[in-house]
Amino acid sequence: MKKYISLAILSVSLLGLSSCLKNKNLVLDPDKSPSVVEFSTITDNPSGSGGGYTLYARAFDIDPAGVPSQFAVNYSGPSNAPSDITVNLDVDPAAIDAYNDANGTSYSLMPASVYTLPSSVTIKSGERKAVIDVTFKTANFDLNESYILPLRIASVSSGNISSNYGTILVAVNAKNKYDGIWTSTGTMVDNTTASLTGFYPYDYQMITQSATAIAAFDPVYFGTYIHMIKSGGNVSGYGSFSPVFTFDDSGKITSVVNIYGQPAGNGRSAAIDPTGENKITSGTPGTPGCVFKVKYFLLQPGTTIRTTFNETWTYQGPRD
Repeated sequence: MKKYISLAILSVSLLGLSSCLKNKNLVLDPDKSPSVVEFSTITDNPSGSGGGYTLYARAFDIDPAGVPSQFAVNYSGPSNAPSDITVNLDVDPAAIDAYNDANGTSYSLMPASVYTLPSSVTIKSGERKAVIDVTFKTANFDLNESYILPLRIASVSSGNISSNYGTILVAVNAKNKYDGIWTSTGTMVDNTTASLTGFYPYDYQMITQSATAIAAFDPVYFGTYIHMIKSGGNVSGYGSFSPVFTFDDSGKITSVVNIYGQPAGNGRSAAIDPTGENKITSGTPGTPGCVFKVKYFLLQPGTTIRTTFNETWTYQGPRD
């Protein structure tokens, strides 16, 4: 009886193993694994996914000469490339549509006029990688647009194109000299609700809105443009409100507006308080320790001053 039970268990075990091998498509012989060509994503941190595609983000300074950047394609096989492999490149606008539909975003295709991309690269015989040199003409970016460069491996002279990383989406932003991580300190007074108080100090990502404007983005709690506050001592924020600071050539802040509109859908606007210093008071933009001081209002409703801010912002360094 024990013999029959053992044989039955062995039979079931083998059947289960066979099923696992079939379902997982396991490769038992590495030397017979398929040769795949794909984009290398080792040095980038993905910032999103959707529609079958992965999104990566890069940000560059605004430079009239253009900003060089590099991507790479890899050969993944049992050994190095047995011969030269030509990798033909193009862009795939449909991938942006799929990503936007899946995530409710509104990224747009980067115009060919603001970047240069080679039509092909070669993975040399005996190697596993080829570098793709791309130049972004950031001075020509429309900073009101959210660009994606949808890089696609169109064809290869040998091997298979990866089903996962044959196309990648790269969100590319331009950064002005004020862009970076800034620590905000200061005071705020909400005239309608005494339990709402300032959340200071706090590190914001100040993200480029134009060649001379930046807006406050919270990278930790809400992951969006917002002004952080405390509500009864708890972390909170003013919804649909984030200040956009615009500087002139001398470093003076000429305006403060709400990134969500003047007013936003909830009636909130921003306005500069002319009694403040409202300028860079020390240091050089883009250099750690640079400081600007600014006073401004949250208006709600209409021109009614709901909240007064008196803040000092200190530059810490570039954002990723």
